[in-house]
Amino acid sequence: MASANIYDLSAYINPIVIWTGGSFSPPTYGHIEVARIVANFIQKRYPSYTVLLYFVPVSKIYAKESVKNNSIIGNNDGDSDSVRLNMLNMCTTHLNTIEINKNIKYFVSTLEIEAKRSVPTFESIEILKANIRKTKDIPDSLFFISLGQDNVEGILSGKWANPFTLLNKNIICVPRPSTETNKSLNTMRQLTKILNIDAMLKKQAIEPVPTQDELLSKILIVDEKIPEAIINASSTQLRNKLKEYYTGKLSTIEELNKMSLPVIIDYIISNRLYMKLLMKGGFISKQKKYKKKLTKKNTKKK
Repeated sequence: MASANIYDLSAYINPIVIWTGGSFSPPTYGHIEVARIVANFIQKRYPSYTVLLYFVPVSKIYAKESVKNNSIIGNNDGDSDSVRLNMLNMCTTHLNTIEINKNIKYFVSTLEIEAKRSVPTFESIEILKANIRKTKDIPDSLFFISLGQDNVEGILSGKWANPFTLLNKNIICVPRPSTETNKSLNTMRQLTKILNIDAMLKKQAIEPVPTQDELLSKILIVDEKIPEAIINASSTQLRNKLKEYYTGKLSTIEELNKMSLPVIIDYIISNRLYMKLLMKGGFISKQKKYKKKLTKKNTKKK
C-alpha cells in the first residue's frame, strides 16, 4: 500500500528501511539488479517484515562531472537533478511492477537534492530516519545502508569521514561479482584484512575504541549470487557506450539497451543527455580537433 508521502510508513506493518545512495548518472541494470537482490535478501531474513528500499541520489552540487553535466542540451544545469530523478522514477516503476514479493517496495528520495548542498552519507541516513519517524517509530536496528564492497572497504580503511558512525548503522555489503563458493566467508576475510582501526581513528576520534569483532559484526554480507553482467552495467560503462553512439561508432541502441531499461535509453537519447559532458574537453571535442588537424595536413599536401 503506497502513500502520497513516501516517508509515511503508517500503513506498513513491521517496516525495514534500506538506504542506497549514489549519483545514478545514469541508472543502469546494475543499480536495478543490486537493489532487487538486496531487498529480497533482507526480506528472506525477516519474512514477517515489509522491506522498503529508498534510492537517495546526490545533489548536482556533488563534485562528479557526470552529475553536473548531464542536463539537456540548450537548458541550464538546473535540469541535472531533475533528469536523474526522472530516470530513477522509471527504475522504481519497473521494480515495483516486476517485484513478485508484495512485501517489498521501492522509492526515490529527494532529501539530498532538496538540501541544496553536499550531504555526507551519515547525515543523509539521519535525515531519512527523521522524515520517516514523523509518521512511524522504527528502531535503529531496522534501518540498513546498502553499499558495495569497495565502499565498505573505504570505510574500514579510514578513507571515509565518520567511519565509526557509519558502522553503527547496520551495513549491507554487496560483494564484488564472482563465481566463488563461500562468498560471504571469503568477503569477510577480505574485509578483515582491510580493517585499519588506527586510520579510522584519524578520521573520527571515539572512546572507547571498538574491537575488530565489534566493528565487523555490524556488516551483513549479501550471500546471493551477483550476476557477472552487473560489472558491465555501471554508469561509467554506459556513458562510454553513449560516446560511441553519439559519434557514430555504435550504429544501433541494442548494446545500450543491454545496460539499462529501454525507456531510460530512449529518454537519454531523445534529450541528448550527457552530450554536454562529452563535448566539454572530452571525447567529442578531441575527435573534432583530430579531424581539423587531418584537414590541415591534407590541404598542405595539395
